Amino acid sequence: MCGKAVTLALPLLLLAASSVSTLGQSRGDSTYFIEGTVVDQSGNPIKHARLILVTYNYDRQAGAFSNDDGKFIFERLREGNYQLEVSASGCATRQEQVNLFSTSRNLRIVMSPARPEALPEKDDSVVSTATLTVPEKAREEYAKALRAEKNKEMKAALKHLDKALQLFPQYAAAYAAKGFLLLEEQKTAEAETAFLKALEIDPNLPDAWLGLGRTRNSESRFAEAESLLLKARSANGDSWQLNYELGRACSGLKKSEEAEKYLRKARAAAPSYPPVYYLLAQVLLSLDRPLEAVPEMEAYLRIAPEGSTADKVRDLIRRIKEWSSK
Repeated sequence: MCGKAVTLALPLLLLAASSVSTLGQSRGDSTYFIEGTVVDQSGNPIKHARLILVTYNYDRQAGAFSNDDGKFIFERLREGNYQLEVSASGCATRQEQVNLFSTSRNLRIVMSPARPEALPEKDDSVVSTATLTVPEKAREEYAKALRAEKNKEMKAALKHLDKALQLFPQYAAAYAAKGFLLLEEQKTAEAETAFLKALEIDPNLPDAWLGLGRTRNSESRFAEAESLLLKARSANGDSWQLNYELGRACSGLKKSEEAEKYLRKARAAAPSYPPVYYLLAQVLLSLDRPLEAVPEMEAYLRIAPEGSTADKVRDLIRRIKEWSSK
């Protein structure tokens, strides 16, 4: 095992693939698969590790848990670039790009122990869900919720999460996932309740801190957002989502240098996510560096040429270039 049991969640993952091989055939006429095994540094399989696979434009998502032998599989995948996110109790979580082009992939994922000094102080009065066994049927409902979300069936996803919580009321990760779905439906108050419930069960759940921080950002309560997001950071290191939200908070607080740092990290990990380019350009403009902002705006337009702010961005690029040519 990776060490002291701590529940880690969605954002941030590892693919410390000390042994990665490719397979030359796909399962299906034009689809591929990603399969593999999750192990600790001693080579022991890690069961019930949570794996999230997303496309690089974040419009599709799939979830899975490793079985008792540490094995997992994602099938019926199209060619393209994917991000795999893996989390397991007591292990550091990271993320890595997985490319599927004319071949499927077989991965050996080696999880590293979480750093004890990076974890928040533990409240011994609270029992972490990491110390509890989530029933198989509850995990199945959770996985169904992720598949429904992937297909943008939000009502079905919420129904599956509610069923998972009926089966296992201490399922903190399910509360956090429900919070994010409710945020997508603009139900901020209900989302906040779900995130707070997740933290009541497991104070070390980074997704819940991240969700609360995102909620505060959406309400322009940037100082509160920054504080909450830093708690997520202390519990789970870096993730592109966390760095993006920290960039939003710092930008709102006029901490432009810090915002730039966070947003550059987010952009490096999520190069196909349009908002990060737009916000980074705004930050660079606030730092009086318009010529550096132009490439960010041009990248935004390449990814989202019909975006809601595309015309505004084009006009701003034109005016900056006219100014620089004088």
